[in-house]
Amino acid sequence: NWYQPVATWYGMSKTPFSYAAPEVNPGERVLEVALSNFELGPGRVLYVLVSTKLVDPVTGQLIRKARKMVYPETADANTLFAGDASAFKQTFAAAGRDALRSNLRSMGLLPK
Repeated sequence: NWYQPVATWYGMSKTPFSYAAPEVNPGERVLEVALSNFELGPGRVLYVLVSTKLVDPVTGQLIRKARKMVYPETADANTLFAGDASAFKQTFAAAGRDALRSNLRSMGLLPK
């Protein structure tokens, strides 16, 4: 069950990860992002759930979190996965961007 570890991570008030220089400098924050779910559903719908957490890398404490499910309508599966599946890749990337943008806005990291 791959979903449970991601759900557990999202529910934590402290990050399980360690951050240090040179990747993270004093005063910076870390944005953790998880792709919690993605699937093609009935009716040509793509479901994508993006979860984000802003953490203090020194203490590991959660500062803010948000998650967003988007479900854009797509082409049929044969069209999505034809050739190099570029139609699926583009649809998936756009859905992920939309969900992440929404999360960043709700966390106050992007203007509304």
